[in-house]
Amino acid sequence: MLSEEAHPLVSSIDEEAIEWVVRLTSGEASADTVAQYQAWADRSPEHAQAAANARALWIGLGKSLPSLPAEPPAPPTLAPGLAQPDARRSKRRSLQLSLAASVLVAVLMGTLYGYQRHDQNTEVGQQRLITLSDGSHVQLDTDTALDINFAVANRHISLARGEAYFDVQHNPQRPFIVDAGFGQIRVLGTAFSVRRDADNIWVTVTRGKVQVSSNAVHKPLYLTANQQLHFSETDRDPHINHVDTEQVLAWRTGQIQYENGSLGEVLQQLQRYDRRYWIIDKELADSLRISTSINLNNIDEWLKGLQTTLPLKVTQLGPIVWLRRNQTL
Repeated sequence: MLSEEAHPLVSSIDEEAIEWVVRLTSGEASADTVAQYQAWADRSPEHAQAAANARALWIGLGKSLPSLPAEPPAPPTLAPGLAQPDARRSKRRSLQLSLAASVLVAVLMGTLYGYQRHDQNTEVGQQRLITLSDGSHVQLDTDTALDINFAVANRHISLARGEAYFDVQHNPQRPFIVDAGFGQIRVLGTAFSVRRDADNIWVTVTRGKVQVSSNAVHKPLYLTANQQLHFSETDRDPHINHVDTEQVLAWRTGQIQYENGSLGEVLQQLQRYDRRYWIIDKELADSLRISTSINLNNIDEWLKGLQTTLPLKVTQLGPIVWLRRNQTL
């Protein structure tokens, strides 16, 4: 997640409830904090319901992401009229807590969802190399799923999500076809990558020639080595670009490489390999430029170095990585 904006469907009471849960599970909650929480929850039935929903959300998210804190402690029964949270402390922590609230709300609105079963798949941060029955090799990137259907007349792969690199054995009698939803890639024998998300497809060729068909384009397009095609479902005029395939496909060697890319672009790519939620102000994401090579096996070390090369402060809050401007520089 790369935005600090709260979800418009969430009320201020909902946000306050999640902030209270974050406080209670921070490891710093005192008896007074618990008492203040109870007083807040007792203000109205709406407050009580919001508190219950926030607790349930936090617990449910913790089951999916074990790094989250455990269930907040059950507050004791207290007399009404107790003091509310200290205003100055609340103000200092309000931004930090609202970021956590935004992340939890995003999860509530469907960030986490169940995946269907597929012939081959990888989890977030995982990669896998497989050999198909015809001798072709497939390298699956992070969070990728595909199905395999080989017949006498053709070799068919359905890419459900993610990215895969194909090194295809040449066989003129059995074309190799990758179906990526609204786009289809057809080859005889070559090496290429296909990436698919909900709205886009990227095809990158390192060797040979591929044919790409799209639902929105009447004629197929042809790519050769060191070319890439990026298109959406409604894109009627996609353009073929020349690219540095070693940089674009650096994930195959466990890296991400960028040359003068925006920090937002880098984080969007990095987020695909890390289960944590990444938050940064949009102005910083768009304005800061960076040339970098990230070892995907040691992302935290890259984060440490980032604070010495850019005017940033990086804070990790459980499953949240929060990047903000360092005001002391």
